[in-house]
Amino acid sequence: MRNKILCYIVIVFVIFLCIFIKARPSNSFHVVNSAKEENMAVNSQIDSTENGGYSQNFSGSNGTQKTDSIDNSSSVATTDSLISSLQNQAKEASVIVDEYPYDIDKDRALFKNKKVDIKVGDKFYMTQINDWYINFKDYEGKVVEIEGKYIRIGNYDFIGRSGPTCPYCTGGYVDFEFKTNESLKDIESEQSWLKIIGILRKGKSHMSDGKNQDFYYIETMSLEKMDKAGIDPITD
Repeated sequence: MRNKILCYIVIVFVIFLCIFIKARPSNSFHVVNSAKEENMAVNSQIDSTENGGYSQNFSGSNGTQKTDSIDNSSSVATTDSLISSLQNQAKEASVIVDEYPYDIDKDRALFKNKKVDIKVGDKFYMTQINDWYINFKDYEGKVVEIEGKYIRIGNYDFIGRSGPTCPYCTGGYVDFEFKTNESLKDIESEQSWLKIIGILRKGKSHMSDGKNQDFYYIETMSLEKMDKAGIDPITD
């Protein structure tokens, strides 16, 4: 009798154990489902952000899809306004008015028969140009003749040659700004080879913050497009 009761107890325990195991969800399924939900949420955020909003999609345990959407149009507008404001501030801070204080036409009329003080050609190209920048007080007002490639950077015109990295290089070129009132429409940037004769001058950049900064350039007395280029790149 005792053995029979013990047998009944064991059978009942096994039945309850089976019911419990069947009712409990699988851990592996839960992990896989969570990863899938996270991926869906991430992809949904990316898609909705590109469309200017934010939404989160996820699958519930019963397989149905739920969507929670947040309208952040005001937040986007605020962000756009902030970015616009920062851009305007940066633009205003970088406003520069360049003053070229010499009259090219008048100086050209007085330039006849003036000798060239310095010629810059294939030798010591970088050395000479760097010295102009470093010791400009020793060169200001000198008449120079220089050959090089025409380089247009922004609204500025330069003459230079490819060369080693240096403190006064621009865009991979050892170069020097020139100012002319002649048409440059038939001259191609980084293609045309020029010979310029002019006067080394000092200009002034007026910043929007009230500060001023000197810059150096060649006031062009004559400009000639050359058929043959010189040494390029240079080494000295």
